[in-house]
Amino acid sequence: MFDILLQSVSYVINAPFFYSSMGMTAMTSIFIGAALYNGEIRAMWKGAIAIGSYAGLLLLTTISRIIQTLQNSNIEHSPAYMAYAGVVTIFFLTIYYVLGMIIGVYTVKRVRKN
Repeated sequence: MFDILLQSVSYVINAPFFYSSMGMTAMTSIFIGAALYNGEIRAMWKGAIAIGSYAGLLLLTTISRIIQTLQNSNIEHSPAYMAYAGVVTIFFLTIYYVLGMIIGVYTVKRVRKN
């Protein structure tokens, strides 16, 4: 299972425009975090928990569908590492979005402090 996960991560991060997409996600979430939370760290953590919960439920739902499909021998499917690529992408998007949001909130807080 660990090999499949490593192959999936390699497959996703070597896709064209992966890093530029993650950069755009982080950049967008920096602006969203700065605009929505206006330097209020407690409110930002509530938003991060909500986004994390949503991503967790999305991952659980997606993983259960993938496992069910891979166990069904009647269905012809691609290699297992490609099946988990969507899960890996959701994970990376969530991490980059939440980190960008945190950066945006802390930046506004720091600027207003000085």
